[in-house]
Amino acid sequence: MVDKKTEFISIDNIAVNNENARHGKLQTEKDAIYWLLSNNSSRLEALAKDIAKEGKLYERPLVKKENDKYVVHDGNRRITCLKLLNNPEYVKDTQWYDFFKTLKKNNSNIPDKVECDIADDIQYINELVERRHVGGDTGKGQLKWNREQKENHLILTGRKKVLDFTVYLQEEMRKEGLLSDFDNLEHSLIKRLFSNNKLRARIGFVLNDDVVSFIEDRERVLKILLKIHNDMSEGKETLKTLWNNADKERYLGQLEKDGLLVGIEDKDISKNDNGKSTDVSKDKKRVNKISFSSIIDIDFPIKAKTNEEVKIKAIWDEMQYRLKYNMHPYSLSVMIRVLLELSTDYCLLKIKTKKTKNDSLNTKMMEIIKKFEEENILNKTDANNLKGTATVDINRLHAFVHHLNAHPTTQDLIALWGKFKNYIINCLVYKK
Repeated sequence: MVDKKTEFISIDNIAVNNENARHGKLQTEKDAIYWLLSNNSSRLEALAKDIAKEGKLYERPLVKKENDKYVVHDGNRRITCLKLLNNPEYVKDTQWYDFFKTLKKNNSNIPDKVECDIADDIQYINELVERRHVGGDTGKGQLKWNREQKENHLILTGRKKVLDFTVYLQEEMRKEGLLSDFDNLEHSLIKRLFSNNKLRARIGFVLNDDVVSFIEDRERVLKILLKIHNDMSEGKETLKTLWNNADKERYLGQLEKDGLLVGIEDKDISKNDNGKSTDVSKDKKRVNKISFSSIIDIDFPIKAKTNEEVKIKAIWDEMQYRLKYNMHPYSLSVMIRVLLELSTDYCLLKIKTKKTKNDSLNTKMMEIIKKFEEENILNKTDANNLKGTATVDINRLHAFVHHLNAHPTTQDLIALWGKFKNYIINCLVYKK
């Protein structure tokens, strides 16, 4: 019988685990907290608000006493929120400080102690955590681990030594700068597409004894994988469109027609999936052009005439045609911030207001949103959504530029553009 007990522990005596399957091994607790703040940020915001409002946790964190602290083995997000709700000063150098400070000020029932499950047997802890996250999502509010996080858990606990081939390819793409550190491949879909070595060989790699071997130029293969990943993440290819081998051959055949693949007739595959021989390509064609994903999905909405309009359009066009979110996340985060401010200032001149360009961006936006709501340009729901998240989002864009631990992800950029897209367009097309 494994010894497990339940106790209330002061939040000051609990440490966020810096070795966690969500992020792998990090140096310090603060690094782990910053990672959590930078990833799945919208869900963490919602979790912090819920904890502040309810004044309790509905699931007990799982901890193990190590030296003078109880280290979290399940519940890092919950404990992170509680620690920052009790002490926003811990992240004063980030855009999150005002967020947690406001929540603390407006909620008087934030607990400084939390009921935890305490266990000393690390094998039992690992098995319990694995059942919760690898075996299925068993608790409200928990985020199910993705494939990379499951792999990290198995490797950290000594259960596996070789990465899943899709995780390995993802890491190789990150080394080449094709994916940011926080972007993930569409693992399940890629595994479905490349279910055997014949299909894998079409783009230039094979899998033998769980080890990836490149039979084409490695950089070329990784760029093709980026194209495939983009098609999947944008919904162009889904589980439904890649259901069977005919679907897979149809998709790979289209990539071949586009000049991205060496034809299957040019391949010499000497053994089947279980063989250990290296496949040979007789004809190594180069990739002429691979399309990457743009964050801007609509053309500039007005005809640029004035100097101000020409400049805004130039920024818009650069974001649409030159900066790609898989390759230029930091540049795009800066440009979103610039486009947001210039569009706001452009509209501010067209409405009757005492606000000027010298006011803060948040102040100017609130004035314009109020005007849009009065004139039914934005409905009440959309207006309230903008009002409710604008401050955090503006601070987040600021942090991407100025804070070392804030890193924009593809999901961040897509979400931010989605939030501000209609607002920016309405600013540009607004007429007195």
